[in-house]
Amino acid sequence: MSVRRTKFYLDKRGAKIWGVCSGFADYFGLDALWVRVGFVMATFFGGPFAPIAYVVIAWAAENKPY
Repeated sequence: MSVRRTKFYLDKRGAKIWGVCSGFADYFGLDALWVRVGFVMATFFGGPFAPIAYVVIAWAAENKPY
């Protein structure tokens, strides 16, 4: 049985800063801790792309409806 995905939303309930990593974890069905660890690793090894992408996604995405 496949799970039908909806649109990506910022998850403010599980948020640490703006809810981007928590939203990705919810969308892909992962634990938010691993998404955050991946983001930190991408920041260290990927240069300025990850923080810039984080801010752009936080600005562009909608909040998750409650």
